[in-house]
Amino acid sequence: YEGRPIFLTTEHTDEDLAKVRDAFIASLTKLIGVGLLDGRDPDAVRRIPMATGQQEIWVSAQFSAEASCSYNLCSTLRLTGPLDHDILRAAMDDLVDRHEALRSTPDREGLTQTIHPIVDASPVFEDVRVLAEAAQADRLAAIRRAEVTTPFDLVNGPLARSRVVRLKDDEH
Repeated sequence: YEGRPIFLTTEHTDEDLAKVRDAFIASLTKLIGVGLLDGRDPDAVRRIPMATGQQEIWVSAQFSAEASCSYNLCSTLRLTGPLDHDILRAAMDDLVDRHEALRSTPDREGLTQTIHPIVDASPVFEDVRVLAEAAQADRLAAIRRAEVTTPFDLVNGPLARSRVVRLKDDEH
């Protein structure tokens, strides 16, 4: 579905519907065959093969922390207005729940990955309102630098992290 509407009209024939049904069954069979769907408990830990690009990143990470960090990305978003930390935390939890990639970690041999049913990716909250504007800018620069120079724990995850820095009462 992926957010797209699906339409059936009276112009669709029984043959059309049979083709859709057969394609759906074939797709599910293929997904089950490669381990992406297996009919098990959705809260169970699953292991699936890593893609070639994921394996390349894993191999690089084995050389050094610096090599591992070469794949770290840091994005900044400035929010203005009141911020409800509980709602933001719940939204982050929902995001991680919806996307298996945010709950996956490579296994030690670098060929498969584990999809964890639950991962704590709650944002870290920091309040720097008491700092002068220049000190706030320095602190933000230090945070950005730390985000790209701190390796992720590839074994335990999570492989995503977020931080909310409160600059003013209505600016984050």
